[in-house]
Amino acid sequence: MGIKKSLQLNSSIINKILLLLLLITFLIKSLNGFLRWDLNQHIGMVDNFILDGDFYPTDENLYSPVSIYPMGVRLISLFFYKIGGNEYLINTMLTLASVILFITFILITKNSYNKKEKYDNSVVPLTISYVLLCCGTFVFYSTEFKPDTISLLFCFLGLFLFLKNKKLIIISSILIGISVLFKQHSIGFIIGLWMFSLIFFKHPIKYLSLFSTLIYFSLFFYIYSFDQIKFYSFDVVSDDGIKSFFSILIDIYSTIKSILIFIFLLLFTVETRINLKEIKNILIYLYKNPYSYISLSVFGISFLGSIINGGNDGNIQVGLFFSLPVIIIIIQRFKINYSKSVIICVISFFMTSSQLLSPIKSFFERNELIEFVNTYYNNHKIEHILTDSNSYSIIRDFRYKGSKIDDYYTPQLVNRNFRLNKLNWKRYDLAIFQKSDNDIIKESKFHGFNILKESENFIIFIPQSEFIK
Repeated sequence: MGIKKSLQLNSSIINKILLLLLLITFLIKSLNGFLRWDLNQHIGMVDNFILDGDFYPTDENLYSPVSIYPMGVRLISLFFYKIGGNEYLINTMLTLASVILFITFILITKNSYNKKEKYDNSVVPLTISYVLLCCGTFVFYSTEFKPDTISLLFCFLGLFLFLKNKKLIIISSILIGISVLFKQHSIGFIIGLWMFSLIFFKHPIKYLSLFSTLIYFSLFFYIYSFDQIKFYSFDVVSDDGIKSFFSILIDIYSTIKSILIFIFLLLFTVETRINLKEIKNILIYLYKNPYSYISLSVFGISFLGSIINGGNDGNIQVGLFFSLPVIIIIIQRFKINYSKSVIICVISFFMTSSQLLSPIKSFFERNELIEFVNTYYNNHKIEHILTDSNSYSIIRDFRYKGSKIDDYYTPQLVNRNFRLNKLNWKRYDLAIFQKSDNDIIKESKFHGFNILKESENFIIFIPQSEFIK
């Protein structure tokens, strides 16, 4: 009883410690982003703009880095570049990605419950457990600045402001509308607004739905009126196709397994008896709550994204993460043992702690490769480099020293039948490939290249003639 009473008395302090641990977890996971294509492609497009005057590949630089996502993240990157942050641009963006994810979590946790009810302190440890156990892949992608999080952050922030003060409808509509600058999938949020508006037509949220829709589609048609944006952000992914049924089942199984683990742990913390009447009351409450419709719609769009070729359980987990309002509403309807909820949260941290080793190793691997390549660069003439988007940050500085960099992800994005043997290999002085691209590595060996250095995840090649020297 003493421990339980102590936990209850210090719940505010404990929750702050748990939140700090969550932020630290996000920051550590963001270290993966240094050697991942998501952010590197946006950084490469900023370099395109600075050096070539255009975000997108030009005839003079045909294979420069390019991202399929809209302009939002690279505009933020360009802003930090312009204010003098180029040296630590990637570090800044990865830190910002983690902070944005953390702020999103805080906003949802603090704003999505019924204001007429007392806020339950157990919400914090339980929702942290939910994120760690059910949304791990989403966190992995989000902390490398995949734009889903910031896009939906604007949407939820807009809704929070509107529900707090209806006079802020213009600001709220603008926030929801500009989400399209980061990810088109935020349309799921607007669909959810309309679902609630049509069922509860007397609710003033219908005006928020209308204005948000007008701003969203005005921006959508404007940005996609530019040929390059339309081509790279829409046309090249419009024929992705559907994954195999077996792959879809694997993602669903992985998702259900994580949810069941969380439910099992959640039930351990519930002190009230769960009966059909209570379940009925919860369902009625959810039926009358706009967050239910928004969460359902966002989840639906996210699931559709997961079944397309290139999608995975991380797409599903976008929907799971932004279902937090519903999860919190359900938690609020039960009496939760706070002490047990903290124990569950600590267990969740331990269960997922192994996921922190990979980003730390990735960070040190990158530093080692940069040091090695810089030494080699200082002793050899390197005018043309072939790389992928994952390793772009390793050799990015050389681009500002006059070297030309070709990203082979760019022609592969445009033409799925593209093969590296179509390139003029004689022009490359250095090539860096990720080991997972086994087929590409095999192709490179056919072009007279030898391995200069091999790390855990990457291989550096140089021409055989240079190797002999």
